[in-house]
Amino acid sequence: MRKAFSIVFLLFGFIQWCSGQNSLYHIGNLYMAPDAQVGVHTDWINDAPLEDGFGLVGFYGDRPMELTGAFPLVLFDAELFNQAGLDLGISLFIKNGFDFFEGDIRTPRTDLSINAFYERNSFLQGSTDQSKVNGQVSFAQKSVFNAPTGTLNRLRSVDFNFGASTSNGSATYFSENPSFPLSLNEGFNTASFAPSLDAVSSLEFWLVDAAGTAALTMNWDPNSALSSLTANVDAITVVGWNYSLRQWVPLPVQNRSGTLDEGFITTGPVVPDQFSALTFGVLNEPDEVLTLDNYFLSPNGDNVNDRLVIEELLQSPNNRLVIFNRAGLKVFELDNYTNEFDGNANTGSTFYGTDIGLPEGVYYYIAKLNDLQLNFQGFLFLDR
Repeated sequence: MRKAFSIVFLLFGFIQWCSGQNSLYHIGNLYMAPDAQVGVHTDWINDAPLEDGFGLVGFYGDRPMELTGAFPLVLFDAELFNQAGLDLGISLFIKNGFDFFEGDIRTPRTDLSINAFYERNSFLQGSTDQSKVNGQVSFAQKSVFNAPTGTLNRLRSVDFNFGASTSNGSATYFSENPSFPLSLNEGFNTASFAPSLDAVSSLEFWLVDAAGTAALTMNWDPNSALSSLTANVDAITVVGWNYSLRQWVPLPVQNRSGTLDEGFITTGPVVPDQFSALTFGVLNEPDEVLTLDNYFLSPNGDNVNDRLVIEELLQSPNNRLVIFNRAGLKVFELDNYTNEFDGNANTGSTFYGTDIGLPEGVYYYIAKLNDLQLNFQGFLFLDR
């Protein structure tokens, strides 16, 4: 059993009690032993670095608490049991573990330099609609991480899965119109989207950052109101704002489950840093869906799989083929397609010459058979 210490005796001479401000004022050289437990029931002003230490700090009470000061607060273990929540005016770093029991950690969405930060070997648990980070969650060198961001009484978490690699990252949820967000100086026009989309949500969005390639899992709930955009749950997708194209583009979908009221999507591998914002969108719904095999392309000059041949397009000479990379960038576009694609781009902000060709990887295509009023889409793997 851990020993419980009074914080006044533990830090005698280095913490002052500011009765006028009703705050705990840390002015230096705080060290916590491995078996120390400290209960904080008031505001904390952190005006000095915290010495490397261990122990547990709990934020308790029934009134809003505020963490401010000149230095971020670095803790080994911490827990929150205060339904009124904890407001961060400085960042809170967790080295080992954090337990959400009751109440939110709140960070200012107008200053994304302040966040709840989880270090490489840390973990968190217990996040719910009533206890989470109402603002920005950041993490360091994780292969898998659940970022429990959200807003009042709504957990809107983002799951990161980097596979065998690790990455830093962050996620912030906004219950705001992406076109005119109140918390940011820039907007993401929901009326500007790729031709493969029918609509983009105007009710919510996320800022999601990570330099590594990850599969992202995000969920929608009744407040997402996706039933107002589509009657087909299979048309729901995650979309990202492409800054260079100034439009929303669809992300590849690995898994989708749920109803129009509640569900989740796991994307295919994407690099979050390539998108300024994420939200939900609706894919074009074809008049008739054709089930086609995925394609394999190996343009090496042996006359086997050197070009993308989609036999169904022969049924409609008046057709259109568009190919996107996994980041949602358009790399090929052609009307009246007759097997021209050989692994080289003919459009897009990043143009690869015929001497280089597109890089190896997974691409997806959208084909429109205008004569037959049919649309379909699928994937192809480009082998180099």
